Amino acid sequence: MIRVVSLYDAVVDAEAIPDEGGRAAAEAWAKSFEGVAERMRADGADRDAVRRAAHANLLYDLHPELVQIGQSLGLTFADVIERLTAENDVVGQMPYLRQLRQLLFGRLRNAGQKWTRNDLIDLQFLSCATGYADVVIGERNAISYLGRGRGVGGARLATSLSEGVALLDG
Repeated sequence: MIRVVSLYDAVVDAEAIPDEGGRAAAEAWAKSFEGVAERMRADGADRDAVRRAAHANLLYDLHPELVQIGQSLGLTFADVIERLTAENDVVGQMPYLRQLRQLLFGRLRNAGQKWTRNDLIDLQFLSCATGYADVVIGERNAISYLGRGRGVGGARLATSLSEGVALLDG
């Protein structure tokens, strides 16, 4: 019982775990995407332009990992980007990245919606979960975007723990 209480205290108490700049980084991420969405709306960007912007921003966010992966495979960063932007849409074949790109597209198309630092967590982790889990539970807004996206995988979506448990039982 003491372990559960300690874990609860650590998770609930914002001061129990030092931030180390994560909140500021998530705020900056949200602000940058909100700016992209607003610019695209102001420019009257069509669906295809927004889709390309979502793909480009996804790759931009993955830049450090892509450099590292490329180096481990003996590829330049340009080689990696060329493969990820090729006609055969390698990203579209990866459940997590496909879903993340689709969520970014949906959010960028809805320029009037405010982006928050929590969106970083929702988009990243729920995108991953939809590609591999049986049931994904999240806030209404995030689940709504997931439901609109193509390629949700086999995951069933729920907006409450009780709804998620019912989906598992049913």
